[in-house]
Amino acid sequence: MPDIPDIIGRPVSLCVPGQRLRQVRQRHRRGFPRPDSHIQERGRQKENHRWSATLTTLMLLLRAFYDKYGSMKNDKALKTSKLIEQCIWKTDEFDEPNKSALKIDSEVATDSDKEQFLNILKTGIVDDNWKSNYANNYRFFKKKCLMNG
Repeated sequence: MPDIPDIIGRPVSLCVPGQRLRQVRQRHRRGFPRPDSHIQERGRQKENHRWSATLTTLMLLLRAFYDKYGSMKNDKALKTSKLIEQCIWKTDEFDEPNKSALKIDSEVATDSDKEQFLNILKTGIVDDNWKSNYANNYRFFKKKCLMNG
C-alpha cells in the first residue's frame, strides 16, 4: 500500500491498523506535543478548578466548626477544636497553630473574593456587605452550626 502524506506532510502508511497511533506515540516520546494535549490540559484545568472549589468550601465549613467548638468548654469540644486548627493553619513542632499562615490559598477567585476568603479563614468574621460566594457559604455554615448546637 502506498504512503500518503498526513496533514503536516509526513508519510503515513495505510496498510497497518493502529499505525497512526504508534506514530503519534513515537512523536510524543521524542518531545512533540500530542495532538489532543490542549484538550487534555483544558480538562485538567476544569478538574483542578472543581477540586479547588470543593476544598475552599470544606475549609469554610471547618472554620465554622472551629468557631462553634472553640467557644465550648468541654474536653471533647476543645480537642475537636485543636484538630480543626491543624487542618486550617500551619502548625509548629508543638502543634500550635500559626493563625497568619493558612494551609490553603485560593487560586480560583477574583482578588476581592480571595481576600475575603483568606480573611474569613484567619478571623472567622464576615462583613455584612461582603457578597462573595465565600462569604455567603460561610454565613450559611455558621448559621447551621449555631442552629444545631
